[in-house]
Amino acid sequence: MKRNTPTPVPEFSAGPSTQKQDPLAPVRRLALSGSGWSKMTVFTTTACLALLMGSTTSSFGQATGRTLPKSGDRVVTGITNPYASVEWKTVGYYDANLHTHTNFSDGAYDPHYAIDTYHQLGYTILALTDHDSHHYTFWPKALYPWTELNDIYHQIKDQTGGRRDKPYSEVVKEEWQNRDPEQLGMVSIPGSEISRTHHLGSLFNHYAGGTTSEETAFMEIGKQGGLALFFHPGRYDRDAEWYVDFYQRHDHVVGMEVYNQVDRYPVDRNKWDSVLHLLMPERPVWGFANDDTHSDNHFGRNRNIFLLSDFTKENVFQAMKKGNFLFFSPVVQGTPSEVKLKGVKVDKKGIQLELAGDFDRIEWITYNPDTGESQIIGHKPGISVRSIPSYAHFVRAVIVSDAGRLYTQPFGLQTGQQAKATGSGTRKLSRARR
Repeated sequence: MKRNTPTPVPEFSAGPSTQKQDPLAPVRRLALSGSGWSKMTVFTTTACLALLMGSTTSSFGQATGRTLPKSGDRVVTGITNPYASVEWKTVGYYDANLHTHTNFSDGAYDPHYAIDTYHQLGYTILALTDHDSHHYTFWPKALYPWTELNDIYHQIKDQTGGRRDKPYSEVVKEEWQNRDPEQLGMVSIPGSEISRTHHLGSLFNHYAGGTTSEETAFMEIGKQGGLALFFHPGRYDRDAEWYVDFYQRHDHVVGMEVYNQVDRYPVDRNKWDSVLHLLMPERPVWGFANDDTHSDNHFGRNRNIFLLSDFTKENVFQAMKKGNFLFFSPVVQGTPSEVKLKGVKVDKKGIQLELAGDFDRIEWITYNPDTGESQIIGHKPGISVRSIPSYAHFVRAVIVSDAGRLYTQPFGLQTGQQAKATGSGTRKLSRARR
């Protein structure tokens, strides 16, 4: 190791459950009529493939020794690739934070300070997402555009907002200053954090209505042509089916935040995987890593890395819908990823990642409904369909380096019944640090 890296804390719940099968499989198989996800590129094999039986253990943690379903039960017959539309020969890498607070709500700093700080840290995509609950009565829209921040300040400076019983003129560090994203080489995204509900990220639109209903918020965001995601789900006591209901009914709800600040809610990844297990491969849910910036300690804690050949706001929007991005959690605050994804190959044998840069290991992860936990099933740059357990509905990869953890989006697994079992046995699989 090139740095003194803290000992990783396991991010899974301890102990297997008594659940013996996936009782929510019917939910996962519900048809998503009218869903735009059906257009995702899918590779389909021409024959059923038997699953390889063997032993896999993690570089940390103990093997569970659990007996898995027989290989003849279900086999992988197709793979959905979230990166199928990426032009790898011309791709650029653009870092984003999509959860940022200023002193327009409960953040410590002026909007222009937040913009300047992210610019200095090398981010090129930024959304200011102040809490709508702090300002919707007198400013029921996003803090946008950046080129009018000074004018907005003069319109609201005598209002009392946020969690402070003071007018904005006594809260700000200085008069808000305009910023031109084009001059900075950045894409600015209008956004808000809908905060009287389960907290929601509202992006690419101006909705900030102060509603107490998630359904109302999603409907309004959709009417304005925006995208939405669930922020820090680990804060709430909601089960997977609760999220599934919204994802099935709202195509523009594209994902879930799975890193927040300095990983405040490690259970977010397991919650994400439990939702993916119910919805994949028909309906993907993308993972996001955001700073939820309020103070200096939060800048540069996470990065969403968009894979774009042409850097425009519209292409950022489309990439967010399609899952054409990675996310990164660094060991050291403000550090970008040293590893780059240079290509993805999906064929009848499985998935192969082309990576540039030094890394320690790779963790291929799926969700085991028998234990209710995320689970590591491979450690190489590629994963064979033969090594994927029969209960898996998706796989995703984590590339672990001295600098941090780089995550792919989930690859969906289409499966079918095998007419005749080709073997049986047990495999020892490690519980995942997601």
